[in-house]
Amino acid sequence: MRADRLKRWAKKALIQVIPLFLISAFVGVVELEAQSNNTEVEGGVNYRHLTNSLPPWTGSYLRMILKTGNRDTWYFEGLRQREFNDTGAYFSAADSHVINNDWYWFTAVGSSSGGFYFPAVRVDSQLNRKWLAKRNFVTSIGGGYFKAKDAHRDSSVSVGGIYYFEAPWIVQGGVRWNRSMPGEVFSRSQFIALSQGRETQHFIVIRAETGREAYQALAPGKVLVDFPSHDVSVSLKQWVGKDWGFNIGVEYYNSHVYQRTGATVKPYCGTAPSRNYR
Repeated sequence: MRADRLKRWAKKALIQVIPLFLISAFVGVVELEAQSNNTEVEGGVNYRHLTNSLPPWTGSYLRMILKTGNRDTWYFEGLRQREFNDTGAYFSAADSHVINNDWYWFTAVGSSSGGFYFPAVRVDSQLNRKWLAKRNFVTSIGGGYFKAKDAHRDSSVSVGGIYYFEAPWIVQGGVRWNRSMPGEVFSRSQFIALSQGRETQHFIVIRAETGREAYQALAPGKVLVDFPSHDVSVSLKQWVGKDWGFNIGVEYYNSHVYQRTGATVKPYCGTAPSRNYR
């Protein structure tokens, strides 16, 4: 029975993914993880207000990007968060590995202590391909696994893409298909983002996401299943000096249970421009 369910899920995902990937690769899935060209340290704090008498969220985090040789860039992140009156910490490590001039691979693993809303284990992996003579079109296909601290387990398939125009504009999009167990709940979400700016100056990113969520924990033993949600965010990355600056962002989230608005402030310092997508 379990094997039959897996076959049905894989068939359903492939039927939807393959035509979309061939027709419009940038209206795909997962937000492409950009390759970094530097060593960088970033810290930040966040605050989010929730409606429906739910308590606010607060948190802080520290992230380090470490370039090791010509092929590998490591990402280490620690996050301390308070949500729904529970505090926890999440830790992750990731590697972006250059296979050759056209292909690179991104893999991340994470776990947590406390915080019922954090995963016990999370694994994400993504294969990226650069296209065109200038390599300014990148497509991706990825997968993920999320083990919650209750009985829920999520697995996902995603496709996506990003296109860099000659002018300082970047268009990015993605679609993710998710399967949540128990109950075999399927959901889909999609996003599109528009970026404007240049390295060592600034980047402004406007991002919108809509779809359905298969699972969200509100408290131990209390979860939302298979519900629609929408999210819009605007962020600014501003260089102040050659190797340092700050990120600020605002977000609005809406579901049938609550609305969420918030802001994030993240200063950073590094040794070189922070992103090299080509």
